[in-house]
Amino acid sequence: MASRVPTFKEFWAAYPLHKDRLRAEKAWLRMTAADKAAAIAALPAYTADCRQRGVAFQYAQGWLNGRRWEDEIEEPQTETPQTETPPPADTAAPSLADMETW
Repeated sequence: MASRVPTFKEFWAAYPLHKDRLRAEKAWLRMTAADKAAAIAALPAYTADCRQRGVAFQYAQGWLNGRRWEDEIEEPQTETPQTETPPPADTAAPSLADMETW
C-alpha cells in the first residue's frame, strides 16, 4: 500500500507564515511525494527553531525551493554562568575603612 501524499492545503495550514500563497503552491506542485512528506515533517522543528532564536519565518516559496527542510537545526546554546572574580589585591578599590584613614 502506497503512502498518502500530503496536500498543499495541509502544508499551507501548517506553515507559520501565510504570504505569497500562489508561488508557494507552484513550488509545492514541482516537488516529489517524498520531498512533500519530508517538508511537512520538518515544519515543527523549523517553527520552533525560528521562535526560539527570534528570527522571522521565510516565505514558504523560498523555504520549499531552497529545500530548507534539509537544513540542520542547531541545538540552542546554553550560556555558562560567569563567576565574578575579584580584581587582584594591588588594583582593588580602597574600602570605606581605608578611605577614613586618609
